[in-house]
Amino acid sequence: MGMDLAIMPLEQAWFGGGLAWNRLSFDRDYDLFGQLHDFDGKGKIKANPLPPGASIGHYEDEGLRQETTDPYGTPLTWAPAVALKKLKESERTTPWNKAILAFINALPDETVVVLWWH
Repeated sequence: MGMDLAIMPLEQAWFGGGLAWNRLSFDRDYDLFGQLHDFDGKGKIKANPLPPGASIGHYEDEGLRQETTDPYGTPLTWAPAVALKKLKESERTTPWNKAILAFINALPDETVVVLWWH
């Protein structure tokens, strides 16, 4: 089993039941993921925990769900778009992942982006 990542940008930087209308799933890319996740102690971009009592709403097949943890049971984290704009692509970065990085680069710097590890 591998680890995957989707991002959920919030239209408003509000965690008290904020709703993630969009979710973009990266192709699996551990070079890219390693810049965000501490797989080997070398994660470069700091992700922040959700504030206490905060949850993120998103739609699944069964309807609206409020989440505080990812499917692994790990508390959700977020980073401002300005931090994610530091992600570096490699020669193996897929066109889809390049498109997601371009999307991130087009976001206002202060946009809250929730990291959904699954």
